Amino acid sequence: MAIIKCPECRREVSSKAPVCPYCGVIINKEVYHSKNVLPEEELFTEEEEDDEEEQTPTPAQKKNTKPQNPKNYKWLFIIIAILAIAVCATVGYYMYMKNQQEEAKLEQILASEDPDEMQNYLDLHPDMPATQRKVIEGKISRALQIKEEWINACDTESVIALKSFLRKHPTNIHAEEARIKIDSLDFITAKRSNSIEAYQTYMDQHRDGDYYDIASDMVSRLEKSSVTDDEIRYIHQAFKNYFDNLKTDNDANSEFDDVISVKYSINNDYKVTKVPELDGNNTYKATFTVNKQVNRSSDAMAPVKTYKVQGTINSNGNVENVNMEEII
Repeated sequence: MAIIKCPECRREVSSKAPVCPYCGVIINKEVYHSKNVLPEEELFTEEEEDDEEEQTPTPAQKKNTKPQNPKNYKWLFIIIAILAIAVCATVGYYMYMKNQQEEAKLEQILASEDPDEMQNYLDLHPDMPATQRKVIEGKISRALQIKEEWINACDTESVIALKSFLRKHPTNIHAEEARIKIDSLDFITAKRSNSIEAYQTYMDQHRDGDYYDIASDMVSRLEKSSVTDDEIRYIHQAFKNYFDNLKTDNDANSEFDDVISVKYSINNDYKVTKVPELDGNNTYKATFTVNKQVNRSSDAMAPVKTYKVQGTINSNGNVENVNMEEII
């Protein structure tokens, strides 16, 4: 007995074995036929033997024939199963994410106050449930009403109208725009007044306003250029001294012999502009009116004439550049 290799699976088997115990291929025909009940001539006809001889692979064919390993099929099934699971998982994840996005979009629409956005959503989802559609249509109607109120408030350019809209709709999409408009209109009002009080009122109402720094700067400038009561008294006394000296000069240089006296009366209607100088002192430009009365011996009642006076008090306290124009 010799050990040979199976022509099919190439495993080592006995040469006396009727068939390969691994793959079932006939190894020894004589042993195989002797163990069967039917005679050999009945099992194989001459024609079948010829066919078998024709089908029997040559040594070269046997050499090139690779045995089939059952484990290859096992790995193939495993790979196919893994691919199927991966495809199912991908499709499932895609459907899950798509559903999540749709739910998030619906929540966004239900929280929206933009009628155009909500209407566009309805147009893109014609088959949505009737209950949800009815809710969104109600929100669209309400949003259109609020939008009309907003347009009316903007058209009036009234702070009162904008504040009213803001009180009724503090979370509306136009709420921040309304605050910006109110801030701008209040600053315009303060700028028109151009006073410390007006700018301070704006700053008190808009501590985070867009124009807060500008208003603060204007307050500082106005405080530097504003005239105090003490400064008004200083200006009045300077011009009083000027006109007292002018009256004396007029009396001495009068071309009329019958002039008894010339009297100037300053009206307290000062309009003063203070101009700070580089040396720390101030120059004052004043406009006011003064009454002039000339008493003559020939007049029973001396007429009173009013003059508009413009003059400057320099940093040394001297009056200069005085211009008088009679008011008729």
